[in-house]
Amino acid sequence: MAWLVLLSGVGAHNLGPIGSVRVDHISVDLDDDVRFQASPNALKKSGEWVTVQFSGVKSPSHGDWIGVYSPADADVHHTAPIKYKFAWESAGFLHTGKGALKFRLLNMRHDYSFALFRNGTYYPVMVAQSQAVHFKNYNEPLQGHLSLTGKATEMRVVWVTRDAHKPKVLYGTRPNQCTASVHAKSTTYKRDQLCGAPATTSGWRDPGLIHSAVMTDLIPGVRYFYTYGDVYGMSEEKSFVAPLPAGARDGFSFFAFGDMGTAEEDGSLGKQLDVSSLNSSRAMELDLADHTKMILHIGDISYAKGFGAQWDSFYHQIESIASSVPWMTCPGNHESDFPHLAGVWMSGRDSGGECGVPYAARNHMPTTHSGLAWYSYDYGLVHVVMMSTEHNFEAGSAQYEFLLKDLAAVNRSLTPWIVFNGHRPMYIDSTFDGSFNSDQVVARHMRKHIEPLLVKYEVDVCFWGHHHSYQRTCQVANEQCQDPDPDQDQDQEAKHRYHGPVHIVTGASGADTSDNVRDDPPAWLRYLNFKDHGYTRAFVSSSELRLQFVTGSDRKVRDEVVLPMPANRLLD
Repeated sequence: MAWLVLLSGVGAHNLGPIGSVRVDHISVDLDDDVRFQASPNALKKSGEWVTVQFSGVKSPSHGDWIGVYSPADADVHHTAPIKYKFAWESAGFLHTGKGALKFRLLNMRHDYSFALFRNGTYYPVMVAQSQAVHFKNYNEPLQGHLSLTGKATEMRVVWVTRDAHKPKVLYGTRPNQCTASVHAKSTTYKRDQLCGAPATTSGWRDPGLIHSAVMTDLIPGVRYFYTYGDVYGMSEEKSFVAPLPAGARDGFSFFAFGDMGTAEEDGSLGKQLDVSSLNSSRAMELDLADHTKMILHIGDISYAKGFGAQWDSFYHQIESIASSVPWMTCPGNHESDFPHLAGVWMSGRDSGGECGVPYAARNHMPTTHSGLAWYSYDYGLVHVVMMSTEHNFEAGSAQYEFLLKDLAAVNRSLTPWIVFNGHRPMYIDSTFDGSFNSDQVVARHMRKHIEPLLVKYEVDVCFWGHHHSYQRTCQVANEQCQDPDPDQDQDQEAKHRYHGPVHIVTGASGADTSDNVRDDPPAWLRYLNFKDHGYTRAFVSSSELRLQFVTGSDRKVRDEVVLPMPANRLLD
């Protein structure tokens, strides 16, 4: 049964469900007895549904599947499908050789077609192909997402179209009265800017034009309404609240997590790709409130791994959230890492040949550094630092010098809290050790070079991802708990003294959970959960920082810790 081979093989594990399709093994043998069509073949807007009907399949088997392709005339010998479903997911197919399946199509700036394959994903044989399915407007302004610039009077919005003619953003403080206008800058990237397969081969997909515009002269704390696009069409009106300036004492909340990825709402790839990212994003959307001010996505963003369409899918999935509150990111291994890539010290193939190019094109972060890999900004009472665990952070490196100067310069009378973020954890309960990129080797390396800065400059909490679990430490330094035993009564003086950072691994927002933890947990570990998916929710005030682990499936709080403001930082 050759069709089963790669579903559990190395290729499927490294490159995900799309990577399990061996494009280089595809052959075409059209079967005139098979009836295969998609309807409707004209769609008004992104996200509409298409039904694919098929019949006349002789000796139907579990290895029969339907691939979704865009553009419609894509060469199946050289192009991976956008997604796929197995034909047996249609009830009765294995007995009758006929069935129907529904697919949800995103407007990816080109038409679509569907193909019926037999013989599994390792040696697929295409036996039928549908007519093309078209969109009315390939220049729908889509995938809108906000980000902070570091200035409280500004907010950036990024979106995607195929073509453009003077793209712009209209905004104002009243709905349907967007009188202020700002022009956008448009960029893209080409195949030859990427550095390896599958990003440069079967996974390549034209990203279209990526537009970026900064709304200026905003009044902090005021709600703004905005719309973006050009003569080809404008987006629906959306809204956001302008950022709080450094020192503003308003309480607020934010979400933090890593390793989210994307999943298809139509169930495509559902048997192999965990839908927990959908649960987490839906839970966060329900959890949004007026006091929710930002999202911290700390690496492993879309898990595209070189299959470009996954970036479109991811930004569609988060658009309802990211168009309302800024979505702040730092790179992880699945955005950056590739052998011999300049500046990246992790040389695995985890980016699938993307080498950070699609990530950088879509994520415009504050430019406190010449690149996008590390930066910082102030928001109200919080100083936020993003580092890159994929780039050199050893003492003397450019990143280390940035972190040193940045932390030393924090004005604790304005931003008494410091929230530090990076992808690979500094403290982690994991059995993965030995190799240069293992959890424990990287953690020891980070404790050697970065931990002294965190302790010296009194960083309050560190958020990490990479390990697909939720873990929380005590207030720790040099692998020793510095805070009093929580089971013991604490005097008020000790309670309001700085003891060290709390480290939270919050990499359970979407990807399959990691259960490779030690039988004998380290003494500094206060809470561990590798069964539930979810995200961290933080509440900031002038007296405390409250941190909660919220599960995506039911929005229940599974863990909570409260950090009182150290006495030497209490505000008048």
